[in-house]
Amino acid sequence: MEQQQRLWKNTMNTYDPAVAPEARTYLRISLLGAPAVLLALAGAGYLRGLQNTKPTLWIALGANALNLVVEIVLVFGLDLGIAGSAIGTVLAQTVAMAVYLVIVGRTARATGARLRPSAAGMRETAVVGAHIVVRTASLLVALLTATAVAARISDTALAAHQIATTVVLLLAFALNAFAIA
Repeated sequence: MEQQQRLWKNTMNTYDPAVAPEARTYLRISLLGAPAVLLALAGAGYLRGLQNTKPTLWIALGANALNLVVEIVLVFGLDLGIAGSAIGTVLAQTVAMAVYLVIVGRTARATGARLRPSAAGMRETAVVGAHIVVRTASLLVALLTATAVAARISDTALAAHQIATTVVLLLAFALNAFAIA
């Protein structure tokens, strides 16, 4: 535990004991939603490939609205704090994933398409997607760097940065959905 705390302090350069445990709590819970996010992104990509992007917009708006309502209930109503926020996020991500899985499953059944990927198709996709992987990794490094800088300033700056990042990402994804549609 002490080694984890030292690692966190060295990474984010925060020495306030109130920030690291809360961050660990949020991270540990929110990581449960990682598979749901990946499947939801795959579902969104599938719909984009079909040039049917309106459902992607509605799913994103619905998931974010659900996240907001659940977080208000869990954080303020049940006083779960940061854990409630993470639980709300994971729940919203899981619901979005489930909606995408239903859409993909219905389309596959209707067209008789196989759901199992082929090795050749996976290779082709990896070649085509290599640039987007580099772009996404660069974006994540930039966001992590900005978070580290905010953490060095103060707890308030770190909280404000997280709120601003969340709002910017929500708007970017919503605008992206509109632009593609």
